[in-house]
Amino acid sequence: MKTYRITIFFISVVISMLIPVGIFADTQEAIQEMNRAASAYNSGDYSKAVDIYEGVMQMEGTSAASLFNLGNAYFKTGNLGRARLCYERAHRLSPRNKEISNNLAYVTSKIDDANAALAGKDKELVTQDIPSFWESVYNTIAVESTSDSWALMAIMAFVLLISAVAVYIFSNNVAARKAGFFSAIIFLLCAGAFVSLAFISASESDTRKTAVLIGYKVPLRKEPKESVPVAGPNLTQGTKLMVEPDEEKAGWYKVRLNSRLNGWVKSSDMEII
Repeated sequence: MKTYRITIFFISVVISMLIPVGIFADTQEAIQEMNRAASAYNSGDYSKAVDIYEGVMQMEGTSAASLFNLGNAYFKTGNLGRARLCYERAHRLSPRNKEISNNLAYVTSKIDDANAALAGKDKELVTQDIPSFWESVYNTIAVESTSDSWALMAIMAFVLLISAVAVYIFSNNVAARKAGFFSAIIFLLCAGAFVSLAFISASESDTRKTAVLIGYKVPLRKEPKESVPVAGPNLTQGTKLMVEPDEEKAGWYKVRLNSRLNGWVKSSDMEII
């Protein structure tokens, strides 16, 4: 019985760790403002909804849900740049949320179509690169999964490790002790792997900068000057770009759309995700 009590204790610890913590404080004012924003959105006053959602986030902070709602309001106003920026940020906070993923995919398809129309005969120049198998695996691990999710899995594995050790130490049953011993080894390896993945994901989030164009039709310049020739066709509002590391000069960023198209964009025409 002692072994079971210890195991139940550690399971209760895991459950308490899994209880979601809301990002918004449940203040009456915040709830009222969110209701006002939803009412404005449902009545078709999307600009008002945008203003209210932004005001609430300035007071209370952001969450995947608030960014998703703001993105929806921006999309209804026709601002695909701000809509995609909100969806991308919401996706980073909640990469497994299907509603966010679906809306992000939809607005991305709209932006890709607009870029193809602007490019004309140069459609291939504005087409995103198809990632290799290993790039897809890495993106799933480091980009699509947050460091918090890996850290949570590491905590769960560690608690299960402690439970398995408790079974091994306190059980009088030989079969249970063997199961506890080998389970402890497995959970130890899992905890170590999850911690490593959490560090990889956190490092990727800090070093890999992506941005969204918020200007309407933005040219990529060959040099960080207005007077130099463009590197390719204009890119539409909402286009997602990779920001080259350590390539920033007096209000300009060196960016890359794919392996074929790169150039310089004014900082006022884009926003880091």
